[in-house]
Amino acid sequence: MYRIAVYDLSKISYRLLTKRDIRTNVTENGSVGDGRAQMLSIDQRIGVRIRGKRLALGLSEDDVATAIGESTKTIAAYERGGVRVPPDHLTRLAEFMGVTFGYFMF
Repeated sequence: MYRIAVYDLSKISYRLLTKRDIRTNVTENGSVGDGRAQMLSIDQRIGVRIRGKRLALGLSEDDVATAIGESTKTIAAYERGGVRVPPDHLTRLAEFMGVTFGYFMF
């Protein structure tokens, strides 16, 4: 058995996995997939990082939107990965959230 972190947008949970689970691929939500890798685009990965940090800090989308001068719809689109986040907005987000610019990339 292996212990790995399965990322959920609202929390990080641990689950014991068998070798079969690892061979068949564990999807993002923790369910066992059909063996095909599920890749996130860079925009989706950045959105997941923005949402995760926002929730960890206990901030609303409105708080973040006000801080960087955007609408809540734009922040929701960033978090969904539906819109590419401009570099200047990433810089403002990083300063507001107290992280480095690179935090959103990795």
